[in-house]
Formats: sequence, structure tokens, C-alpha cells
Amino acid sequence: MLAVAETIDSSSINMELPSYWVEGMRIVLANGEIYSFEKRPYLITPLDSQARLKCVRKARGLGFSETFIQDCIHGLSHGIYNQGVQYVFPTETAMREFVQSRFNVILKRNSGLRRIVQDTDTTYYKRVGRGNLFLNGGSLTIVIEGLQKESMSFRGKQIDKGLIDELDMFEQANDVVGSVMTSMKNSTIKAVTAISNPSVPNYGIDKLFQQSNQMYWYRQCLSCKELTCPDKEFPNLIDEEGCHCWKCGGLLSYKGQWRADRPERNDLFGIRSKDWEGYHISDLSNPNDDPFTIWERYQDKSESNQEKLHKFSLGLPFMATTDALTLNEIYECCGYYPEVERLTGTACAMGVDVGSRSGFHVVIGYRTGKDSYEIIRLGCLESFEDVKVIGHRMGVKNCVCDMQPEVTAARRLQKEAGFPVWLCAYQHTNPVDEVVWDEDNRTVKVYRNSIFDASHRVVSEKRLKLPMRSRKIEEFARQYVDPVKVKEEGKHGIVYRYMSRSKDDHYRNTMNYFLLAAQTSRILRNKTYKKESRLARHDTVKI
Repeated sequence: MLAVAETIDSSSINMELPSYWVEGMRIVLANGEIYSFEKRPYLITPLDSQARLKCVRKARGLGFSETFIQDCIHGLSHGIYNQGVQYVFPTETAMREFVQSRFNVILKRNSGLRRIVQDTDTTYYKRVGRGNLFLNGGSLTIVIEGLQKESMSFRGKQIDKGLIDELDMFEQANDVVGSVMTSMKNSTIKAVTAISNPSVPNYGIDKLFQQSNQMYWYRQCLSCKELTCPDKEFPNLIDEEGCHCWKCGGLLSYKGQWRADRPERNDLFGIRSKDWEGYHISDLSNPNDDPFTIWERYQDKSESNQEKLHKFSLGLPFMATTDALTLNEIYECCGYYPEVERLTGTACAMGVDVGSRSGFHVVIGYRTGKDSYEIIRLGCLESFEDVKVIGHRMGVKNCVCDMQPEVTAARRLQKEAGFPVWLCAYQHTNPVDEVVWDEDNRTVKVYRNSIFDASHRVVSEKRLKLPMRSRKIEEFARQYVDPVKVKEEGKHGIVYRYMSRSKDDHYRNTMNYFLLAAQTSRILRNKTYKKESRLARHDTVKI
């Protein structure tokens, strides 16, 4: 890394590095400008870094896409990536637009690149030197046996490097890196670079950045030479002239340096490296944007404006307060009594979420009013047999259980439980509030967004009572708040859907199933009930 980066100096840098090669080629970009680091020195270090795993959490229009495609060409033409490179976009449409409007235009304008990149008469594949450059749209859209989602984009290829553009726009962003890595089994490099505008906290690019060494771009003062990070000072130190130094108030130059907030995460190089090298930068350092204009837009506190500003100008994730629950909202539902060990005299409902590795999460309780509920027992079990035992111990009269991923075992529970068990399958494409109960197959179908809205409302409107706060309740709360509702622009306009940020949302799904079981069975709490703490000898399951 250069001490203070401004432009490439051939006397002090390895001439084989991508940055020197790119400037030496004098590449004419799609907008007619000659590629240069003069006003974008922040691109040098990410381009030249040999870190195996790199992520860039960024604003729009900072030049990373054009830069990293040049890195791909450089690595292929210099024999670094002999197996090939895969540049992946969220959709085929996004890939095609990038290739036709930018990549192919650059090739036409640069004879030097045309000698390196051989036209193969296909948008999806280019031959560069002796290596292959695959350009793919990579949504995980193919459902296999109802359990896994894959894309043909990641099958049948062997590569050394994968570059993921606009990571957060993938259908399952947190799974995409793993999908790209499946094409690197025979590689001795196994490099991955991910870039994106962020969406919501702890998802996609923001999740990778939080796991990284978290580097920020510090710019040098024209007067005292001190370094200041505009992204960390915003909205301070900005006026009509631009960004200012924290020490003397002088204007900041384009010169700068990347500094890590988490320098201890330095296992960055080599095939076995574990840490991510992460970069964050906003439009405050964009030579084609005006920092004061960004500051002025920031004064509009409307939710829609703040969302666009954070994601696309400041390069920060944004979550509307109405679209997510907080841990405190869950804890405010807690009562003063512990969980019930055994219950008689009251008919309970139970929800069960099934995970092949995470266990069997259960939530047991009853309705206390038209649309209010009390939970008296929850936990994680090891088997369907344990689910059956706890169901009998708590007097369960109606149960809704996750149908996937163990359909056969779920059907066996349904047959042998001794109390009614319905198997639930979420509907993703039928946006209606109606719940469909199939008496013949003992299944229930519900629109996913609707039931997530319901489990959101019972907490936000304080219509849920939980046992007293404990470690188990804290884990319940952590998983409950994990899903958030995000806005997406699809073919049919703007749609909203719930997205799990970590995929560890079992208790939230369990609560969804409990609500179905409690609402439809009309189970209401009796005025009095008997608590028993003593267990029968055969009741060995504990949660």
C-alpha cells in the first residue's frame, strides 16, 4: 500500500502491479475519459492488494466496477488466473447491460485491449490471453427437491477468482460467496472480491464488511498534511468549498490513505487466509460529486430520502424503523414469571420450526384475547420424538409444524403425535392474506409476508406476553428480530418482502407457526389452570 496515494509512480512501484498496467494502457472508458488515478487514488490499493478475500461497501459512481474488470483482464493476460475468472451480476439483465454499455464499448475504443481480449461472439464468455473470462447473471433461482437454490452460472466452471458485483441485489446475498467458491475446488488461489451498495444492516456487503479489517479512506489536508476521514466526520467539516481537515480546517486534497479500524484482522493472504479485507468509501470522496450537495440532502429527514442518501451517497446500510423490530421491543413483552414446566387444564397451541442442523425450535402458548397471546414455554429440541413428548406434557391441542426440510419425518410426527399436527408451507408468490387449510392432506398454506407481518404486529402492538427474561429469551429475541422487511423494484413495480439477515431466524418462524395454530383452533386461556413442576418419569426431554 502506498504511504499516501495520489498517482502511480513508476520509480517506486512494481511495474507488474495492475495499477501500473492500467495507467500504462491509457484505457479510454465508456464515457470517453482516459482511466486515471489522479482524482481517484482510493482505487489503487484495492486494485493492487493481493488479499484473497476483498469486499467494498461503497456509494454509487466511484469507479470500482471498471477498475475490477481491468484487474480481471490484467490477471488473465499475465497468467495469474490460469483457470479463469468469473464476473457475476445479480441477474442476466444486469450483466448484459454492463457488458454492452460499458465493457464492449471500452473494447471498441482501445486497440490494446482488443489484442488481449478475444471476441468469442457471445456476451457471456471472453477469451483473455490463455484464460477464460465468464460474465454471468447469477441469481439462485433453480429449486432442487424443494430444499436448495442454485444457479447454472456457478456450475460447470473452474476458476481462480470470482468477482461479485452488486452483491446485495442477489436473491440470497449471504449465500452467493459460498456458491462462487464451489467453482474453485482445483484452484491454488481461490480469490473472491465483492462490491456493492449496501441494503440493510448485517446483510450482504455490510455483513462482509463487519467481518473485515474495516478500512476507511483518509484524505490529506492541503495545509497541514494531516489525514481526515470525511465519512467518519459527516455531517461535520463540510461547507460550500468541500471537506475540511479536523485539525486546522484546511481543505482536503484527493491524496489519501486507507486505514483499518480492525488491524488485528490481518490473516489476509494465501489460500488458507480467513479474514476479509474490507473497504468503505462514500461520494464525499467522489471527484464528480459535491459534498455540500450531499450535506444539503441530508437535512431532509424524510424516510425515503434518508434511505436513498445512506445507500447510494454515503454507502451505508439503512433500515426503516417501521420495517424491523428491536431487542428492547421483545424484552418489553417479558413478564415476571418463568416458563411453565407442565400445564393441565388449559389447551395449548404449538409451533415447530425444523432445521436439519439447528434442531427443532418450539413455541407453546395460547390466545388470551381476540388477537393477543401468551407464551409459556419455548426451546430447541433434538428430535421429533422430543417434540411429541413436550407436546403431551404441555397439553397441546393444535400444532403447526414446518414441512421442510424433513417431510417424511414431519409426516410421521403428524401421524403419531396424538394431537392434531398441520404441516405448513410458505407461499412466496400469492400476495393474499387468506390462510388455506387442506383438511385432506392436513397442510396449511400462508403467504409468507402476511404471517411475518402478523408476528411483527403482535410485538410492536404489545399483544404478546413472554416468560421472564433469561438467556433463552435473549436468544429467542435475537432470532426474532433478525428478519427485516426490504423494498425491491421488480418487473411489476415496487414490492416488499421479509429477508433474514443471518438465516438464524428459527424462533421467528416458530412464532409464525404458533400464531397459525392458536388463531385457527380458537384456543383461549381458561380463567384458572394448574401448574405442575414435577415431571413424569418417562418425560426425559428438557428445553
